Amino acid sequence: MTTYFTTYHKESNWPPMKKPINSLHDQENVHYPNSLDLNYKQVELDLMGALKRRESAKDMQIGESMDRLKLGTLLKWSIGDMDGKRMFPSAGHLYTITCLVVVKQLNGVKPGIYEYTPATHSLGWLCAYQEIDNAFVQDGIDFNVCLVLGTDFKNVSKHYGERGYRFSLLEAGHMMQNVQLVAASINVRVTPIGGFKDKIANEFIPLMDFKTIYLVPVGE
Repeated sequence: MTTYFTTYHKESNWPPMKKPINSLHDQENVHYPNSLDLNYKQVELDLMGALKRRESAKDMQIGESMDRLKLGTLLKWSIGDMDGKRMFPSAGHLYTITCLVVVKQLNGVKPGIYEYTPATHSLGWLCAYQEIDNAFVQDGIDFNVCLVLGTDFKNVSKHYGERGYRFSLLEAGHMMQNVQLVAASINVRVTPIGGFKDKIANEFIPLMDFKTIYLVPVGE
């Protein structure tokens, strides 16, 4: 019996439609009139310890100690930019996965939905806070912020055709693993949610053709 995923896997076989013209980041530079610079601190990463402590929290609550510095540290060392280099691989060096930050309760930051810009380590204001947790199918999860990893799949498919869909999921997975390891190192609880109500998650996001891949609540 032929299924959708077996048909798609065949259609997305190598070679792709075309390879990237170059290896440079292909995203447009977006400048937000209202942006918030983030700070970060050095993290002494014990890799084996972080791997052992890494968890997908089954329950979570809003943490009183969660602040702008802790969020900045989490983002910088997991998905940020360091001297022009990201912390994770991306097909063709395109980096088409966007990280949005839904701030519910965070010391020093106004509630709302922001876009994280790795090159400047800053948050760009998109819109007022939305109840993104309405997209959860899990119980017992409250959070300070919720990271939303997603993309406009056309940004990668114009280079790799149908194969681009595979690459997008792989890139989001690389990012998520980093988030969990850094979170374990700075005593922050996170959970990667891949099963959620897509329609609700996507309608909250004020970006054209953005499709959510991961919801990542962050709390204590």
